[in-house]
Amino acid sequence: MPSLHISHQDHPSQTVWSTPAGQNFVSGADIYLTIVAERASVEIDEHKQAQFSHRMVDRIEQEEDAIAIYGRLQRSQPASDEPQYVLSLRSLGSKELNFQLQIAGDKVNQAQLRFASSPDEHFYGLGEQFSYIDGE
Repeated sequence: MPSLHISHQDHPSQTVWSTPAGQNFVSGADIYLTIVAERASVEIDEHKQAQFSHRMVDRIEQEEDAIAIYGRLQRSQPASDEPQYVLSLRSLGSKELNFQLQIAGDKVNQAQLRFASSPDEHFYGLGEQFSYIDGE
């Protein structure tokens, strides 16, 4: 399975963003949550009703400083429902890349975007309200 690489226009050999080789970069699921809150403690159980772990790329379009990847998500077993997705990537300057993932259809309420990172790359917050680097 090929991977997607985005490089800087002024430095084509420098990869700015890429997807992991041999792995799907977009997937989704239909889940429901059971949440129990008691005395400042919260327990969350996630139950998957459907998993769309395979993706197809139908077309890629470029518009100025952005690209859009259009495709479909599929289950591991053949099924009639194939939710459509659009992954948009836009340059916000020399050091920023904005990405937006949209999945159409009522069968997917959890989306996953998988991308590669280097060991020396750091993340602030990890999508939560922590004031820590790399979750520490």
